[in-house]
Amino acid sequence: MGGASAPPLCFLLLLNKKTFYKMGHFDKLHATKVAAQTVDAQQLDAEYVLRDAVPSAIAAGAHTVTIAEIRNGVLRSDPEADVAFTAPTAALAVAGCDGCAVGDSIDFSIINTGTAGADEIITLAAGSGGTLIGSGAVLTADPVNDAFSSGSGLFRLQFTNVTASSEAYDLIRLA
Repeated sequence: MGGASAPPLCFLLLLNKKTFYKMGHFDKLHATKVAAQTVDAQQLDAEYVLRDAVPSAIAAGAHTVTIAEIRNGVLRSDPEADVAFTAPTAALAVAGCDGCAVGDSIDFSIINTGTAGADEIITLAAGSGGTLIGSGAVLTADPVNDAFSSGSGLFRLQFTNVTASSEAYDLIRLA
């Protein structure tokens, strides 16, 4: 082959007598929806993650976080004072994640863009059916003691029940 590298792994998917070819590696393709006629998939690798939309800044003041905002991965706000953020209800979280199962999770960050060192805390609380594990407080960055407050918080929403009328999740503070 004159020094050419080997072609990437190819795989073939047969679905309802239609042939679908996809170039890539098995560990880099994540099927997000499989229906009778279609397969929606996103390519995953270390370089990028496909998001639903570009996250915009959340206005100052109390805010009810949507599952779409969580799925986008980054919530940022200049709170201008202490504010409360409330995660979606468990029912809305399950409804917004088609096909989710117990144990599935979504990691997301909250970035507090308030004045460095100021008392402008974003406090995240779990919505109905959710349980907060760890602190929900996201302080502004502290330039003197950045080990104490980086101005951001990393969270995981992990589904613990996806049964209709009994939906539940844990909202876990990771960092």
